[in-house]
Amino acid sequence: MRLKVPGELDGVLEAAAAFLPLQKESEGQWHLVREEGHDAPQS
Repeated sequence: MRLKVPGELDGVLEAAAAFLPLQKESEGQWHLVREEGHDAPQS
């Protein structure tokens, strides 16, 4: 699941990434990796 967030939330998500499977793709673009493997690719 991809997340688009305002730049000021990047720091919050960087902290959350210590506890959640979050990957930063670029500024304001985050990807939540779901372990179930149900994360359908978005076109």
